[in-house]
Amino acid sequence: MSEPSARIDADPDVLRVGQLPLDAIQALLARHDLQLGLVADGSPIPGSFWGDPEAGVIGSTVHVRNDTPVHSLLHEACHLIVLPPERRAQVHTDATDSDIEEDATCYLQIVLADGLPADKLLQGAGSSPR
Repeated sequence: MSEPSARIDADPDVLRVGQLPLDAIQALLARHDLQLGLVADGSPIPGSFWGDPEAGVIGSTVHVRNDTPVHSLLHEACHLIVLPPERRAQVHTDATDSDIEEDATCYLQIVLADGLPADKLLQGAGSSPR
């Protein structure tokens, strides 16, 4: 990954994508037939419903930057995971308007967090980025 952006240092209480090994993120997504779209620092994130630096979704790709919060990456990935393949292929920016799917997504993102390096997820506030 490229040099972490200034946004990573701006809020040390939020774990950012740039603080985790890229291969761990890609492997987690690949287990669910998803791809990672890494966007250059400062560039707009395609498919972001909430705007930068939040993750975006288009088809089976989760788009992020180094300063994207890890919880945003997980949440948007989980939106895609709970969708049937035919709906997943049509997703662009807004994955669902279903309360049931949103509830499933929120729970699943907690479960999937176990698939990322625990030493990084458990770091306290003020930890330095990689």
